[in-house]
Amino acid sequence: MSLKSILQPTKAKITIDILISILLIAFSISLPQLGIQQIFLQLTSIEKVFNTLMGLIFTLIIYYPLTCGLLHLYKIITREKHPYRKPESINKSDLSWAVFFIMLLNPISISAIYSTSLYINNKVIQEPCGLSIERFTDNSEAEKAGIKPGEKILEVDNIQIKTKGDLLTILSKQQPSQYVMVKTDIEDYKVRITQNAITKKNILGIIIKELYCKRFPKAS
Repeated sequence: MSLKSILQPTKAKITIDILISILLIAFSISLPQLGIQQIFLQLTSIEKVFNTLMGLIFTLIIYYPLTCGLLHLYKIITREKHPYRKPESINKSDLSWAVFFIMLLNPISISAIYSTSLYINNKVIQEPCGLSIERFTDNSEAEKAGIKPGEKILEVDNIQIKTKGDLLTILSKQQPSQYVMVKTDIEDYKVRITQNAITKKNILGIIIKELYCKRFPKAS
């Protein structure tokens, strides 16, 4: 019953959960380091609305227990500051659940858990093995060169490409308007480099997805 009492929905819990979620999303979007702004620029209006709503729903669900824990802890801390009410006794089980939710389900802990699991999956269990072209940006030079969505980038200027970082490193060493040779699993293309108007970084006008393969494939 203790856990149920902690998570029991109330108007205050729902309101604060919504406020926390909105603030976290706004904070995430406002940080250029996270790259969310750049991703949003590549989405259509419908995709922006859909992704924002899904992010809000996900955040509401994830941080609801944190909200409940914070409110319960606040209630315990202020239980003796109401002169017309008898101070409530502290339920150790309720307090334990509240502290658990606060310690485990806060943004820092969730980010650390997510980053660790992502690292283990992509660097230990699997390894980067190329870039898949998902689609193109407006006025894409790669699209003009004839590249099609779904092609896998293998090399750029005879340098093997396995990660997004590999591609960015090569492009950063070039000058805008120069050409690079892009080898995919289908064909070789000569693509002109352009510069992103916001980030001032060299780009090919492609939206890519990193591919991962099992590090230890089964022996045939």
